Order: sequence, then C-alpha cells, then structure tokens
Amino acid sequence: MTSDVPIEFLAFGSRRFRKAGVPGKFVRVIFDGNMLALVGDNEVIRRFHAEDIERIRVGYEESKYGKYFQTMMWLKGTEEPLILKPGEGNSDWKYGEAIRAMGALLAASGGLVKVERGVSKFSALLQMILLCIPAVFYNSVAIMLANEYDWYYWLGAGSLFWLLAGVFIWQYFARRKPRPVSDLKDLEWQTPGPNFRI
Repeated sequence: MTSDVPIEFLAFGSRRFRKAGVPGKFVRVIFDGNMLALVGDNEVIRRFHAEDIERIRVGYEESKYGKYFQTMMWLKGTEEPLILKPGEGNSDWKYGEAIRAMGALLAASGGLVKVERGVSKFSALLQMILLCIPAVFYNSVAIMLANEYDWYYWLGAGSLFWLLAGVFIWQYFARRKPRPVSDLKDLEWQTPGPNFRI
C-alpha cells in the first residue's frame, strides 16, 4: 500500500547526490505515493518515478552506538547507487515509513525483484572474515601446542571466536545477505518503525 500523504525526511548529502545534481549537506526526501523527490540546496529538485528506479536495497549497519539505516537506490542507466541515510530529528521514523511505501510502489510496478533487503556484499562478508581469521589463528596455535600444558587456553580462545563467527554467519544469511524480498513485510526487519524486529 502506498501513501496518499507526502512523507518527508532528511537524508545526509554526499558526493553521489552532488553528482546527481542535488547538492547540500542534507537532502530533503519527499515521497508522495507515486514519485520520489530529492530537494537540495537552493531548492534544486530531482524527481523520480517508479520506472526511473531500477531497484532498491534496504538494510542497516550496526555498531556499539546503534543502528545506521540506509537504502541503496539504483537509477536506470547508472552504476553507482544513491544511498539514502536518514539524518536528524525524527528522520528515522519518517525514513522507515517512506521506504516501506516506496517498496510497495516498486513492487506493484515491477515485482518484488525490484526490492532487495540487506547491505553491500563486501560489508556483509567483512565481519565474518575478520572473526574467522583470529579463530583460525588460535586453533592453529592450539594444534601446534597439543602436547603442551596450555594448549587448551588457545583452543578455548579459538572456540570463542568461532562462536562469534557463527553468530555473524547466521546474521549474514538471515539479514545481511543482499537478496530480493520474499514479501513486503520483510522491510519491517530493515527499517525503523512500530514493527521493527531484530
């Protein structure tokens, strides 16, 4: 279901927005149910209809400071996506509302294949790799010290990293791996809102 009332939020500006002709530290994003408008400094406006958008990928990154939501939007005829990241104030909630409505519009116009969930492939794999490296190291040391009295300390440390790696491997396939959504409700896993789930 698309929105009949325009939804507006602030997104962080970037080099890609400037390259697309929308300058500014922040960009106003307005979705009216049929069209997405980006408004930059000096009221420079670019408008996009569903047929202008190749696909979107909705997801978020995590850190000790919280969750950082983002939507990657590929326009037809371009290789680099525009990345919508909610800015200040109540932008997170408005962002979530707008992205879910935009996902519904794109799915109605071109099918669920135009709506993906997850983050970049590089970002999704990086955390797993960084945890697997120390896990392999500690277990290798434990094997080399198999006849020494402290080998089990190394094995224990390696097992802890494998456990953490297992969590990230599960997250990769459950949430972070880029893929088309199977249902629009999948976007509730990826956007802030009343039904947001981890």
